[in-house]
Amino acid sequence: MAPKPTRCAKVPAAWDEDRVDALSKAIISLLQLSSDDVVVVEGPNDARSLRRLGLSARVIVCSREVSLPDLELRASTKPRGRRLVLLPDFDKEGRDKMRRWRSSFPRGRDVDTRTWSVLRSLLKREGIGVEGMAGLAERLGLLRGDMWLGPDERVS
Repeated sequence: MAPKPTRCAKVPAAWDEDRVDALSKAIISLLQLSSDDVVVVEGPNDARSLRRLGLSARVIVCSREVSLPDLELRASTKPRGRRLVLLPDFDKEGRDKMRRWRSSFPRGRDVDTRTWSVLRSLLKREGIGVEGMAGLAERLGLLRGDMWLGPDERVS
């Protein structure tokens, strides 16, 4: 009888290789944003998690104190052609915020909501939000300390 493969006790069983690769690709797409690009999140813990992953883009925390017109003004100061990524949490409230944030920008404005959709499909059933992404990446072996590991690298 062949021995059962061992798995790190911290890694949820639902995270097979394909799902880990999909998460890695989604995070890599965020890490490829330039410092001129903008990511909008709900809270400061979300921003800290993205920074821990290595995000270099501008992060706007859209808390209750930031109104939608202010959000539009702050995000629209970037040069034309740069990306704007909306990344609220993956719960019902986050879905509602996504609609409100998206509608606050004029039609024709290139707003990335696809990254949110991909991450939501991967993380929502685990109850993990944006603020938990860095911790999950570390448990999955994608992040060592504060260093992001590429798709072919794993923590040994």
